[in-house]
Amino acid sequence: MACASIKEHDSGSDELSDTVTAELIKSRAEKEDINDECSSVKASLEESFKKHGVKGISAAIKDKMDNWQNENLNIAVTGRSGVGKSSFINAIRGDIDESQPGYATVGNNECTKQRKAYPHPNNKLLILWDLPGVGTDTFPRKTYLKHPEISFQMYDMFIIMACDRFTQDESWLAEEVKQTGRPYLFVRSKVDAQIYSDAIRKRKAKKPHNPLTVIDEIREDCKKNLGQEKNIYLINNNDIFYANLDFEKLFLHLVDGFSELKSEAFLYSINVFTPEILQRKINSLRKRIWGMGALSSLSGAIPIPGTSLIADGLLIANETRLYRKQLGLSNDDMQALTVMMNMPIDELADKYSLKSLALACTTKAVIASSALICSEVVESAVGLAVPVIGMPIGAVVSFVTTVKLLRSILSLLEEDAQIVLKLVLSHTMNNNMQKDVNINKTAEIKSRTSKETSKEDINDECPSVKASSEESFKKHSVKGVLAAIKDKIYNWENESTKARKDFPI
Repeated sequence: MACASIKEHDSGSDELSDTVTAELIKSRAEKEDINDECSSVKASLEESFKKHGVKGISAAIKDKMDNWQNENLNIAVTGRSGVGKSSFINAIRGDIDESQPGYATVGNNECTKQRKAYPHPNNKLLILWDLPGVGTDTFPRKTYLKHPEISFQMYDMFIIMACDRFTQDESWLAEEVKQTGRPYLFVRSKVDAQIYSDAIRKRKAKKPHNPLTVIDEIREDCKKNLGQEKNIYLINNNDIFYANLDFEKLFLHLVDGFSELKSEAFLYSINVFTPEILQRKINSLRKRIWGMGALSSLSGAIPIPGTSLIADGLLIANETRLYRKQLGLSNDDMQALTVMMNMPIDELADKYSLKSLALACTTKAVIASSALICSEVVESAVGLAVPVIGMPIGAVVSFVTTVKLLRSILSLLEEDAQIVLKLVLSHTMNNNMQKDVNINKTAEIKSRTSKETSKEDINDECPSVKASSEESFKKHSVKGVLAAIKDKIYNWENESTKARKDFPI
């Protein structure tokens, strides 16, 4: 299996510079108006500068940029044992198997008698809580909300799960959550298992099997049992890309269901990628660029030669690493891609035109590119009527340089992220098609085996019937054979009559 070591190296500065130059030509052709962006940042920075000085501005910007990392987010996952809560939690966490730390144990036994916390591996403050379901002997409705193992008031969102029909207990819990003003949603799991069972039954009955029909039937059943509820999601815990199911919609609901800061914390924590989630991440990262430019402008105001380039290089290198991680282009992600595609990294990059692999996330490489484009942005900087927060022209040059460079880098990474996602989705789709083929084969084999077994049973019965009939024919001719067969068929009536005589009621 092809695996290649993926490393950052300083020699990537030339490739980065070429990329940035191309982006600048495009930018110049489109005549981006950086002045407007500077002006919008200016008012906010001037206010902080008046209150706290330069140090206050820096602290305020950093706090705003990274505050999501300090946000607590607690998600309750509740349902009766065997509904797939553990598998669902593993899917949200991105866990593949039991070798990963914090893996939720999967089983059909009465596993959940007390709540258990599962912090997300990318963010320890994002915690998924496995809660016992309501309506059991241990957790009846009347004590559920106040039970110490439930801690009803501490969660930001409730995910209510079932693997067959939702009952009145789940509807009751949703109503209680609704009254607190907190978001909730319903998840119907193990849809794939029902599709498989339907395929087996239809094969035996020699009827056509249609997975979409099964999915539609499950949806209608959920609506029937939950009334007017709209937030109902059908999923396959083992395959978030399963066709015609709702895992992507579920993730988007989770992103949109929280306050702005908690939403950002959830979005940046998950490493699950679908087209819409990827676009959400890109849009969010793009909003960070002005803040990075503002931080850069502070270093540009320091009257020490070279300070601005070094500070900007470090800032941009760190931000680029964040982009890579959020868009599924980190070293670990690319290593996994080489394994999935069974192809060395260099060959992968050439075949699919993955340009971002040439980007070196080192300070040295970024400094080289920053120096390259500084002269390009001086004209824009000089054109400003008033430098940002009254700082020297160097601060404005720093701001514009950082904004342009980060835009170029993010644009390049976005293109590669779209390519990688298509490869992953295509690979997953092929696997799903193979699974469907295997399901049909299994159903056919079971049906064939059942028929062969029945045939063997008949064949085994024939010799004994033949011998009995021949014996009767020798003794009593044809009438004797018929009488013997009739006697054998209705012999149970004689036994029943005898039983009634022996044991009168």
